[in-house]
Amino acid sequence: MGFHEYEPNPVFIKNLNRLKLKSGGGVFIPLCGKTLDISWLLTQGYKVVGVELSEISIQQLFDEIGVQPEIIVLENRKRCRAENVDVLAGDFFDVTLESIGHIDAIFDRGSLDALPENMRSQYAKHLQCIADNAPQLLVCFEYDQALMEGPPFSIRFAELNRYYGNGHNLQLIESSDASSRLSVGFPCVEKVWLVGPR
Repeated sequence: MGFHEYEPNPVFIKNLNRLKLKSGGGVFIPLCGKTLDISWLLTQGYKVVGVELSEISIQQLFDEIGVQPEIIVLENRKRCRAENVDVLAGDFFDVTLESIGHIDAIFDRGSLDALPENMRSQYAKHLQCIADNAPQLLVCFEYDQALMEGPPFSIRFAELNRYYGNGHNLQLIESSDASSRLSVGFPCVEKVWLVGPR
């Protein structure tokens, strides 16, 4: 099952205002791929920082944006940047707070639920550290995991609460049927969570 969408994510566009971003604010997109959400954010006047393992996807991203990035070779990764967009090539778990700089919000669609269960706790903990507990919109799917291997994997509230419950408020802001969109023959719900520090 592919992750790339060929238009900006409508859930993100609809709920972006919940992050209370100021003009020119910075949005962090982990495991960003070549998502068109980045291009849309740039047209709205925001700054974007992303992390992506695949250098091919990063090049395709900049091709879709229509700019040639400046490529900076760092010790263990490359940094590809242009006006208001900065994408780090490499392992998400190697990224530091200093390397991404200040950001105001996180958009996670297809990152947490792309990872197997034994990596998700580490991912959530690392994300909070490098993003300095910025608020996030989190989009994930919920279904009977026995019916499909994933990814995307099923993420339930109890699991999210283990990752974020101690220091964050978890607010379900949208829930919709995703069975037909994902072309699966069983119940599958897409849920949108607002995760904010207490």
